[in-house]
Amino acid sequence: MFDLSDIIQAAHGGDAIGNIATKFGISPEQASEAINALTPALSQGLQAQTQDPSGLTQILDHLNDPAHQAAYSDPVAAQDPAATSAGGSLLNQIFGEAGMGQIVEHLAATTGISPQILSQLAPIVASMAMGGVAKSMQASGYGDVLGKLGAGAAGQADQAGASSGGIGGLIGNVLGSLFGHAAPASEGETAGAAAGGLDPALLQAGMNALNGMFQSGTASTALQDILGQVLKR
Repeated sequence: MFDLSDIIQAAHGGDAIGNIATKFGISPEQASEAINALTPALSQGLQAQTQDPSGLTQILDHLNDPAHQAAYSDPVAAQDPAATSAGGSLLNQIFGEAGMGQIVEHLAATTGISPQILSQLAPIVASMAMGGVAKSMQASGYGDVLGKLGAGAAGQADQAGASSGGIGGLIGNVLGSLFGHAAPASEGETAGAAAGGLDPALLQAGMNALNGMFQSGTASTALQDILGQVLKR
């Protein structure tokens, strides 16, 4: 199973680093350094989002976004406003505008790449990453899980005063089992899962696969301190 760093490196048929370097007028070594510096922060932020049902719902929206999937496969699409906007939206969701600014300033200081370049590069990398995770999930046989979870979560959000059962309850219980605080599924939750065509065992396996893909290298101590502040908000 690939982790997030592997997935980003494999974008554009393995030419992601060269394409990023050309786009921003930096060397391939600088592009690689920038991506390697950004990936642990993105990884930790994504993992934090998946521990909360509402955050997970938004992550699922991104994984089902064709702009991200195009950005992963096509270097031209990666530079399209749709991809950069989607990538920026993801980063803002995870870190907030001020938090992302802190991360960029820190990475600029450690890599020697200007904050302006890193600010423009980060949404493209984020978009490629989400597209790559979606493609990897599909290749691993979990594409149906992503699609049904995304549709089910959206439907749950549209229901005013929705109960804790159905997709929402199932997501909560899957997250609980992943992070060690699962509650027993109620009959309503089981029925909701069956009605949505979601096999709880397949969903569990899909969530485990997703969590594995969101892993990456360890952030430096200084970056870890920044992430601790940013993600606690």
